[in-house]
Amino acid sequence: MSNPAPEKNIYAQLRIMIKHPLTADSFRCTVIATKFAYFKGVTREYSQPIKMKQVKFKRNSRHDKNGYLAIEMDPVVLFEAKTGIDKVVCNPNNRSNNVGFETYQKGTKGDFKKVRDIYGNWFYEGGTPTVLTWGVTQGVNGQSANTHKTQNINTNAPKASFTAFVGGAMDKYKFSKERFERYIPKKYEYLNNPTNIMLDCLTDFKKILPRDVVNASFEYYGYEEAYGNYSIAKKYGDHLLLNLMSDIKEILKKEPKTQINLVGHSFRGWNVAGLAEELSKNKICKVNCLITIDLVGTRLSKILLTPTPMGFVGKADIYIFEPDPISNIWINVYSKPTTNDDSDIIADLGGRWYDDDTAKATYQVTSSAHHYQAQTMLISSKYFKNNTHSASDILINELKKVRP
Repeated sequence: MSNPAPEKNIYAQLRIMIKHPLTADSFRCTVIATKFAYFKGVTREYSQPIKMKQVKFKRNSRHDKNGYLAIEMDPVVLFEAKTGIDKVVCNPNNRSNNVGFETYQKGTKGDFKKVRDIYGNWFYEGGTPTVLTWGVTQGVNGQSANTHKTQNINTNAPKASFTAFVGGAMDKYKFSKERFERYIPKKYEYLNNPTNIMLDCLTDFKKILPRDVVNASFEYYGYEEAYGNYSIAKKYGDHLLLNLMSDIKEILKKEPKTQINLVGHSFRGWNVAGLAEELSKNKICKVNCLITIDLVGTRLSKILLTPTPMGFVGKADIYIFEPDPISNIWINVYSKPTTNDDSDIIADLGGRWYDDDTAKATYQVTSSAHHYQAQTMLISSKYFKNNTHSASDILINELKKVRP
């Protein structure tokens, strides 16, 4: 993607907050980044990898706060604004892939041990850098029980998190017989049973949660329960449906600094994308991490608007128009298996969503997994950050930002 050249340099920088007896010499950093490519006249200058080892920190007393001392590394220049540069070639959706900081702390024997990897949107354009407020009071190698403890000195940090796992059609609830026959060919009628795919994903996800994830809550929804206010006071048989939007409102009412994350598969991927847009436009909240797994909905949403002698075809619990999701991070996994199974055929009937709009995702990848293999696409496969992180790994990193 080509963008106009920024008027200011683009930097990456890391700052750490420490307490006595630690000093700037107690830390080192390895920076792994990629310089942005750019067009100078008609010639393209290609991006160059950056790997800086043993980067030192220095004191910056201007940013001391609450008894903590600020140390920071020199900024790494990712793009240098110059006359004659017409366009910058970068994929802004992958910017967070481009910079990582491996931080090392000096131990009792004088050697440096790696204590933390930091990835994220560590960019600023000629202004204030993104700052990691990581507070430590002792060294490594077991000097103190507080070693590596993250202090609550970032007033903007979330105090809790809520993550919704939402299944697609026939995940939590069966389609009604009338609705199934309306949208799905009769020969696939045997598929009209709850699959619990996303419930299984949630169960497996909880098994890999590290102990330093705190104040985290989770809930499993059907896609019918994640379409605006649609499911309020509605029942499935004798069961009262949940409503994700109402739940989010109630959660934020109790704790406004709750990090909201949405994970959706199939039709629910379409619906969580639409819900993320609706939550932002209604000024309820901005979703932090949105994960969509093999989005489906492009054909079904059009079918619903098809006129017939009896009027329009009807209404499923799905956003009619293509969503424009708004979130801090959007991870999208598109399924393109070499051969189709029944789940892929159903997904194709609903219309897989994969176009220029999904290319806006922060992270996007094409998987060879089948449509039903959401666990593979969410948890098992390390698609991102040079094949070191799965979508669930990135979500866990976000959950770790909570500071009660």
